[in-house]
Amino acid sequence: MKTNEKIQLLSQQMGQTVLSVRTLGLPVTISVDELCALAQLGLRTLGTELPNIAPVIPLRMSAETIGNPPTRFVEMAKEMHSQDNRMTSHPMFVVRQERAYGLGTQSWERDDTGEPVTEEELAAIEDAMEDSDYPSTFCSIGDVDYRLVDDTANYFEWVTVFFTNVAAEKYIADNAHNLRNPHVYVASGWRNDEWQAMRAYLLSLTDPTAKSLEQEVVR
Repeated sequence: MKTNEKIQLLSQQMGQTVLSVRTLGLPVTISVDELCALAQLGLRTLGTELPNIAPVIPLRMSAETIGNPPTRFVEMAKEMHSQDNRMTSHPMFVVRQERAYGLGTQSWERDDTGEPVTEEELAAIEDAMEDSDYPSTFCSIGDVDYRLVDDTANYFEWVTVFFTNVAAEKYIADNAHNLRNPHVYVASGWRNDEWQAMRAYLLSLTDPTAKSLEQEVVR
């Protein structure tokens, strides 16, 4: 069985709507699902009559090739064209939350030098604090000031990432009960070829003048 006959047989068996593979220059019709399958199987399924198209498909699959992209993708594309990217190239809208690390222990130290207090100084501080009606993280004894510090430090943890700020904000609204002080941080997908390729594809769905995948994937 020749290559064209194999592809046509696949199409009939899968019962998928077919389209012209113009960007690959093939005189056959093939469905999107079959394209994905061919990208994975390559020469093992089709033999030597057809070049291995696996490395070609990800860069060549445009809105024109797919025909009717999912409505969700089109909505994302419209939002990406209109949103504020905060002057960031290849923006990644990252949801972050505040995290803390450390043992949570507290200790007194001299305010001027940051040195730990001696046992005598600690006893004096404790006596002074007993005379106070309110807890405090600061104490003065004579000419020396002391402060109460802990070993806990805060940092921001990446939770997940989105193509649009709207989606990131929605995630926070839906999951705020599981997050600690969440916010949206915009990072750049610079030198991230996969992220740039996906952005280029999505942008091309609603703007034919958007950069092609080949132009978008730059280092």
